[in-house]
Amino acid sequence: DLRIWTLPTSVVAVAEGNYGRVDDSLTYVDDIARLLDLEMPGALPEMAPSPAYDPFQNMTSRAMFMQAWSAYGIQWPVIHDFLGIDPNVPDKAITVIPDPPSTWSGLSVSDLRVGSGSMSVSEQRTGLSYTIQVTVPKGFSLTIGQVIPSGLHVESVILDGTSAVYSVVDTSRGEEVHVTASTNVSHSLVVALTK
Repeated sequence: DLRIWTLPTSVVAVAEGNYGRVDDSLTYVDDIARLLDLEMPGALPEMAPSPAYDPFQNMTSRAMFMQAWSAYGIQWPVIHDFLGIDPNVPDKAITVIPDPPSTWSGLSVSDLRVGSGSMSVSEQRTGLSYTIQVTVPKGFSLTIGQVIPSGLHVESVILDGTSAVYSVVDTSRGEEVHVTASTNVSHSLVVALTK
């Protein structure tokens, strides 16, 4: 079959991001995002144009022109994998451990719904220094950090202008810096790495 479905492409984008292969994930995210204006602006189709599928065929024989699951292949990798946002609303805990693609110097999200509140996260990279800004809703515990790219090591970790107590944790994404922070305020974490 030479048809390209967006759902399996989305699943691969998420899988790559979940295992710390964010540059590979970004390739699939970009492939899906290129379809945003194919048929209806802002709507992602069920299938991409391919040798076995013409999206502009007769309406009675074509695939759906708008699929919610296609957005999964963009939203989940960017929010969950690249920005590393993992809310656990029942336990009132939020983890923010970004792992941006190597070609991106920064990314952010604001007014992201979490329970009955919202949060915002941004990350900027300058050289081997990562600055993560986080604002979370009241009543949530917060773990903030950074995925350490392969071959690099922690030089310093500064939380809100003060040297922070941190741990380095092995995960499926690679090594991560973890810092526990208080809630109800905005936090700024600077993780400096070295070779």
